[in-house]
Amino acid sequence: MTDRPTPQEALDIVSATTHKARTAHPLPVWQPPLAGIMGAGMIILLGVGRDRDDDRIWLAGIGVGVAFLLIMCCLWAIQRRRGIVPRYLAEQPTEDWKRILLYGVPPVVVTFMSDLGTGWVHVVVAVVFGGIMWIGFARQRAGKWPY
Repeated sequence: MTDRPTPQEALDIVSATTHKARTAHPLPVWQPPLAGIMGAGMIILLGVGRDRDDDRIWLAGIGVGVAFLLIMCCLWAIQRRRGIVPRYLAEQPTEDWKRILLYGVPPVVVTFMSDLGTGWVHVVVAVVFGGIMWIGFARQRAGKWPY
């Protein structure tokens, strides 16, 4: 036999869940800096590994990228358990050109820069795009989303 909640109890459950989702931070404090540092590290390791033809450095860069994706998947799962449902990029309430600028241009620029430059160019590109990731996630955590 199942006990159904009364209408008032159902309303209380929905109200408590909504309040919990609204007051929960979408990201932990450590996530924006970790994303920036791991993103920059991945770019540096991939670039330097390619320049030196060293498979170990290049594979370390891929490992950092995979670790970053695993951490983000875990964070998204935690968000969903807290009642926060992250939006897909296509559903973000921003203009299309901002979304393309933020998520489409960096991979293209990194690809061209990796073909044109060596050494310090990878460091500069890594710092710029690591900073973009750090600032983007920090703004999302602060509730200043979208840009």
